Amino acid sequence: MTSKMIPNVLVIGEPGSGKSVGTAAAALDFPGSVVSLDPHRDSLTRLLLENARGPVLYDRISDLYRTLQYGLLRASTEKDPRKRDQENHRRAKLFVEVMMRRRGGEIAGAPLMEEWIMALLLLYLNQRVPKDPSIVPYGFRPDTPQFRALLRDCTKPDLKHQFQQLEGLNPKALRSEIGSAQRLVEGTFRNQEFLARCGGGEGVVRFLQGRGMLLVERGDADEDVTRIIIGGISLLVTEHCERRPRPYPPIAMILDECTNARTAGPFEERKAGETRKYGEHWWFVCQHPNFPNPRAFSRTARRSISTGRATTPSPTSWPHSSWPACDAARRAARR
Repeated sequence: MTSKMIPNVLVIGEPGSGKSVGTAAAALDFPGSVVSLDPHRDSLTRLLLENARGPVLYDRISDLYRTLQYGLLRASTEKDPRKRDQENHRRAKLFVEVMMRRRGGEIAGAPLMEEWIMALLLLYLNQRVPKDPSIVPYGFRPDTPQFRALLRDCTKPDLKHQFQQLEGLNPKALRSEIGSAQRLVEGTFRNQEFLARCGGGEGVVRFLQGRGMLLVERGDADEDVTRIIIGGISLLVTEHCERRPRPYPPIAMILDECTNARTAGPFEERKAGETRKYGEHWWFVCQHPNFPNPRAFSRTARRSISTGRATTPSPTSWPHSSWPACDAARRAARR
């Protein structure tokens, strides 16, 4: 089966209907690498971990020891200044989109917040001397030495000028201007689980090129931070697939409970319609298909599985018979 013949997948089912078992069975037979991003503990990722037959990387987000590195927010290493600026701007924009899911909103609904978070991430990415991600919140604290260090080493005069204006604001005006953006940034960049996974990233993508299985689950971690880490991993893997010279091996991106956990947003919607040609295939697993744009997701899902008694649109048009593993899961769920 060629990469273009492998479909995107939409799995819909009630709790206990067997969708995790069916998805795990199908993932174990996937002819390539698998990335399972699970916002729970002891669910889909646990099933894959217990039954995997090849090389596996396992990461429980609540664990602060032996963590994997995903390069969640790393500056471009391009030598061409124009390409470097383009890449940094793209990464910052996509990361803002992921961060905004923390508050359950969209960028269009909070333009001032989006503007300041975008500027702050670009300030961090455009440094002469690379900084630790833990310094990011200080970009909104003009009375600190860390703030002055960020401005001193910034390579973009326009960004430097924008943040210099904060120094002239009184506390009330400062809260009015950046208060909501500051709260979102503080909640992310002061979280140790997030900071522990900000470095590297190259080792993970090399592992996936060797047809490995990356299994990530939340554990006891904060839900909002888990959502951001999962979004960052999706960005990392997608960027790798789009850049590699050949679309092999195919990589299945499995987003478990993606609507309840809000791990499937506009970015995933766009990429599900674009990245099959790069060998990246999206599997959306949910109880109800209440996506941000349901029509777009239904168009990108080439094959869908209905499990249990879940209400699904046009189930007779879906090729259930081609998924014997999921038929077995449904029978097991009814016992």
